[in-house]
Amino acid sequence: MGSDVFDELSDRWVSNTLSRGRHPVTVHGAAAGRNLKSLSVWASYDKGATWHKLSVSDGRVQVSNPKAGGSVSFKAQAVDKQGNTVDETIVDAYLTK
Repeated sequence: MGSDVFDELSDRWVSNTLSRGRHPVTVHGAAAGRNLKSLSVWASYDKGATWHKLSVSDGRVQVSNPKAGGSVSFKAQAVDKQGNTVDETIVDAYLTK
């Protein structure tokens, strides 16, 4: 199942401009749209040592940033209606300022 769960935010992550708040998470590929069965997203504030499950609501997640000089990492799992899964992890997706 080819999909890029974090595609929607990738440009902002690369430029380190993502702010605290609710942000879209989009699934592309075979699991997109009506074929998506579930989407789970976690955030880490310690480079992936521990993960905190985020609530996905209306295709968005709530992100809380640590103090300046920290970083936020993400991992996600999308499952399509056929039971195929895709996992994606981005460690240090962006740094906080």
